[in-house]
Amino acid sequence: MLRHLRTILIVTTIAAIVWAFAEAESLRPLNAEIDLALVSDPASTRTLELIDPKPDSRLGPGTAIRVIGEIEGPAATLAQIERILGDPIRLSAGDPGMPKDPGTWPISLRDLLRDHPALRGRGMVIRRVEPATITLRIDDLVERQLPIRVELPEGETDGPAESRPRSTTVLLPKSVSDTLPADAIALARIDQTTWDRLVPGRRETVPGIRLEIPGVPSDTPSLRVRPPVVDISLAVRMRTSTLRVATVPVHLRIPPVELALFDVEIPEQDRVLIDVVVSGPADLVRQIEDRSFPLIATVTLTY
Repeated sequence: MLRHLRTILIVTTIAAIVWAFAEAESLRPLNAEIDLALVSDPASTRTLELIDPKPDSRLGPGTAIRVIGEIEGPAATLAQIERILGDPIRLSAGDPGMPKDPGTWPISLRDLLRDHPALRGRGMVIRRVEPATITLRIDDLVERQLPIRVELPEGETDGPAESRPRSTTVLLPKSVSDTLPADAIALARIDQTTWDRLVPGRRETVPGIRLEIPGVPSDTPSLRVRPPVVDISLAVRMRTSTLRVATVPVHLRIPPVELALFDVEIPEQDRVLIDVVVSGPADLVRQIEDRSFPLIATVTLTY
């Protein structure tokens, strides 16, 4: 009886192991969201750009899209695949299934994923990928040295505004570089808020002004500007204004000890100045205009 129970137990255990192995090896379907990230090696002289479909900005900075894959494989394998697909699949020029030469290339995502090192040889079958293809552009990176021009709001400076340094090095795709004129520049723009904070008549340095490259979108793949920011040295010219005052009274100044020594008379026509033109810093002229700063002509008399 004991031997019979032992036999039953052994057979049951073997059957359970076989069932578990068969269950793990049975083919099952998996519908998975797959994030693809196009990566350009910082040391590479090539850039990689996604043309179609457009990158999905919701996936963070860089060039990335989300596709849907229908995968079939053993249950144990699919568990591994799900863990792998928890992170984006990184794609670079020259990777298996990826072109490496400049040009515009249609890519089969089914073939690309099948040959990717992270997924290859795992006993799975990729039945379908939506979208089925993507279009990539690979381009050479070129370097250009551009002079920096300072752009200011309306207003004048005493002498030119100068950037430090005077030029910048720009790394960008050749196809984009070819669209720029031979006299292309980098632009350092002083905004109105910064301009209004500057003190007229004093030379100041505005630090950390970010450079722009006119004609080159800031999201251009692999665009690098070195340095990306510069300091601007400038002096805002004193703001001047002119005001015509109809009448200005004339006052006398005389030391008190000399008051008794003289009799002073002023002809009536000289007691007021007519049509006085005042020029000077705009804020002071404005105070005269709104009468918060009275304008008086003074004649000083001494022995």
